[in-house]
Amino acid sequence: MTASYDALKNLQRLKKLGGVGSYGFYEALDYGPKMTLNRKKFTLVRSWMAHHQGMCLLSVANVLCDSSIQRRFHAEPQVAATERILHERAIVPESPEIVKSEASTEDRSAAH
Repeated sequence: MTASYDALKNLQRLKKLGGVGSYGFYEALDYGPKMTLNRKKFTLVRSWMAHHQGMCLLSVANVLCDSSIQRRFHAEPQVAATERILHERAIVPESPEIVKSEASTEDRSAAH
């Protein structure tokens, strides 16, 4: 939704690399460390997961139908009931180093 041109370029690149089979795009191109040992750039994971294919189809439908999938999702009462949580601000705790150094200072002053 935010970078459709880049997404299209990525799909074209995946196709050029052989990432498309009889039922659509393959599951993955594995660029893991084993590939460099075998002097290959990647291994093609030749499988399809139905739910990933479904998510791709929904993504296309969402773009073509002006975010209709998002509207339908948020119209569900269970989702609507928790929507406010999506807009809450996160509270970031202090980093462990700061807490640790403050605790160390307190421990030293308590010991004297």
